[in-house]
Amino acid sequence: MFIKWLPCAFLLVLTLPAVAQKGQKKEARPIATPAQGAKPAHAAGKPEFSLPVQGLTDDDAAAVEATLAGLTGEFYECTGCGHAQPTPGECKGCELDLTQTSGPVFQKAVADARKGTVTFHLAKGQEVRLSRIQDALKSDDVSIEREKLPLPPQAVLVFEGAASREDATALQGALRAAKVPGAVAFPAPNANAIFVRLQGGSASWATVAQVGSELQPPLHLQDLIFGAPGSHGDPHAQGAKGGKKAKGAKGAKGAKGGKAD
Repeated sequence: MFIKWLPCAFLLVLTLPAVAQKGQKKEARPIATPAQGAKPAHAAGKPEFSLPVQGLTDDDAAAVEATLAGLTGEFYECTGCGHAQPTPGECKGCELDLTQTSGPVFQKAVADARKGTVTFHLAKGQEVRLSRIQDALKSDDVSIEREKLPLPPQAVLVFEGAASREDATALQGALRAAKVPGAVAFPAPNANAIFVRLQGGSASWATVAQVGSELQPPLHLQDLIFGAPGSHGDPHAQGAKGGKKAKGAKGAKGAKGGKAD
């Protein structure tokens, strides 16, 4: 009799651990929480610009910061979602016309005499020219060392001396031959100048200025615009507008056909 039930008992012993394991509750994994003091992703990704300067001392660092904090500028904001940009237009998400408003140019500006730099974050929707910052710093006897200035990605350079598309094409080719990363040159709208947008990487004011000066006719690097991408006649922004116009053109073509009938 014992021998008859031996196989069943053996199978029962084998299944007991599995049943016990199934009945156990899984240990809850700890929920990951952000580290204390960690910045949100959108804040961490906000561009920071740093300018090498001369004449900055510990005594006037606070005055320099106050001067920059007092700069204001106009920008355009959507009343629906709060999107803001330096140039007028329409909010793509809300399809509302942007409203002109004004506010501080800088969200934050820090003058560091030890490092010899002025570092800043632009406020929402704002842009600013290097020449305007330089004019503001003159009141505190501080100047920007342009020759040492690293050009940030997505900056817009302003060249004067010519304004044709052929000159822009020549400048773009020369910059790329000089290994200035992602340079895109185009005639400045409503201005006798050429804009160059840097798409990434790094380059210096001195390098870019030399490339322009060696062209015929020579082009002179005069200014730098810090601000949101897509403004100032950027080809990518123009392409977006072109798509919208194409839709209208199609409608006009249809209306023309109807008139012919």
